Amino acid sequence: MPARRHHYVPRMLLRQFSALPDLENPPIWKLPAGRGTPRRSSVDNETVIRDYYKTSVPLDGLPFADIEAFLAHLEGLAATAIRQLDFGDLDETGRLHLTLFLLVMHRRTPLGRTHTRFFWSQMGKLMAEMGTAAVERVR
Repeated sequence: MPARRHHYVPRMLLRQFSALPDLENPPIWKLPAGRGTPRRSSVDNETVIRDYYKTSVPLDGLPFADIEAFLAHLEGLAATAIRQLDFGDLDETGRLHLTLFLLVMHRRTPLGRTHTRFFWSQMGKLMAEMGTAAVERVR
């Protein structure tokens, strides 16, 4: 059974905000919005939502049907690209991996998901307004 606690900011990025990034679950400090009191937390307990990547439709048979596996793969590619950046040696493939990672990062946050849902709802309304008779004209 897949993990139920899903991070929308990868642990590989969160751990960079810790003084002890090499620990299994590094401690980090959090300053909650609207409160001026920092509190201690850990990488495992931040930017986590239960069943965040659970889908309502089966993805069997698709490449990376397990969304967590896809994200882990992409994060691995991005981590390699980020290490290349550290040495000022980012090749074209690394740039592509980093670009895809940044796009996915933007869309996988709760706000990014809200924007995506809004976009597709507006597209649905636009398509309905155009009607099926206009399909050939639009092409």
